[in-house]
Amino acid sequence: MKLGKVEESFKIFVDNSNNIIEFFKDSYDDGEKKDTNTIIKRNKLLISLIPINNIINKFNDVNLIEYYMNLSLIFEKLNFNLISLKFQIESMKIFNQFKQGLININSIETNEIDKIEINQQINCFKLSIKVENFELSYNTILNININNNNKSNELIQFNCIKIFINKLFEKNLIKDLIINYKFKNLIDKIDLILIEIIRKEEKLNFINSLKFYKILYSWRFKNGLIKESCEILYEFNLKLIKSQEENSNNKKLIKLTNNNNIGGSIIDDEVSGLKDKQLILVENYLIIINLLSTIKDEEDRYLIINNKIINNEGGEEGGGEEEEVGDSIIWINKIKEEYQSVLNDMRIILELNN
Repeated sequence: MKLGKVEESFKIFVDNSNNIIEFFKDSYDDGEKKDTNTIIKRNKLLISLIPINNIINKFNDVNLIEYYMNLSLIFEKLNFNLISLKFQIESMKIFNQFKQGLININSIETNEIDKIEINQQINCFKLSIKVENFELSYNTILNININNNNKSNELIQFNCIKIFINKLFEKNLIKDLIINYKFKNLIDKIDLILIEIIRKEEKLNFINSLKFYKILYSWRFKNGLIKESCEILYEFNLKLIKSQEENSNNKKLIKLTNNNNIGGSIIDDEVSGLKDKQLILVENYLIIINLLSTIKDEEDRYLIINNKIINNEGGEEGGGEEEEVGDSIIWINKIKEEYQSVLNDMRIILELNN
């Protein structure tokens, strides 16, 4: 079926919805379905759209809401997702009119309303993702009803957000999460999902995971979470420093420095790699220090870091020392000292590069 014909089908189905429903209702006498040939003789409207046998069972005793939902399912199976989405939206429009008391549908029981609504939202979200209508995906997520502590709907909403964010990553549109989508009452859920992505990515390649750390930093900063945005960059820095301390090349650098034997013993790409990592540390420390310095109350210029997260990452345990567990409070003065130490290491590496 050509796309133009599908668009025509959509208009025909919408314009003739009541007649079509009555047509299919009349196709049953006392619960017994008439044969296809009899139906075709009575109404030729649908013959050019979809083979009649594919849809006839979908419209026995349906209301307008179910009618459009069934059409949506049919066209989705035919991979006409845009038309399928249009039918789904039509179904939701009718349902909203029903909820507002503008129309009456006797076949819908009160205890079915919530189930119909969440099923419509799931279908709408799924189709909007398929056709990459991300604005509709976003609005559908926001409209999922999680009132009255509805745990089932909360889980559905959370999974939809995960699919949405992963799709933005897939399409290199994740910056839109920071710029265009507010998710005002879902900030914590977005945070959890981004952290989950970070944990997955840093296991694959820690240095490459920096971009995901920076996305979470930007998300928190956008939402006014100054200290929390600093904490995620500081976490990356601590892990990078820890991995450098456990790295044989870094030990080699320290040994050469202590012996005042700085020179050609380390090949250029190793030096370059060390320099790149130090630049990352310097940049992150500058952001952290500058942001913390904007906090008016000096007694509030600190970060809270989970030692367990830091110590569980980054290779072998060092020196048999007992590692800290729980949270640590890191004051800005200590961060400034660490920053100065990084600058000193940078000076040594730059000397190696000359």
